[in-house]
Amino acid sequence: MRVGSLLILRAASGDSSGSLPIISGDTVSVGRGPTCAVRIRLTQVPPLAARLVAEGTRVYIVKDSAADCTVLTRGSSTVPLSVGEPVCLLHNDVLAFSTRAFRFEYGALNS
Repeated sequence: MRVGSLLILRAASGDSSGSLPIISGDTVSVGRGPTCAVRIRLTQVPPLAARLVAEGTRVYIVKDSAADCTVLTRGSSTVPLSVGEPVCLLHNDVLAFSTRAFRFEYGALNS
């Protein structure tokens, strides 16, 4: 079952330029490493920056590196992320890994 999508945002406009579906039970790795599902080829991004973990109808972000390149923005507020501590994503949360931004959207069942 598809839980949501991670949309790649264009820097200038904030519009999406593609998306990655997230399926219940999946873990999506984000980082510079060659095995990451979402690969960000910037030296500021660690080999494994974070994971998106889908459990049931919810998706959580788990920060995997002490590097300060991972930021979660909810509306106009920044949500603190601690290494190893899952944070439930809300519809339209924006994740930034260095200069690359993504918007998370839940599917129709979770909006």
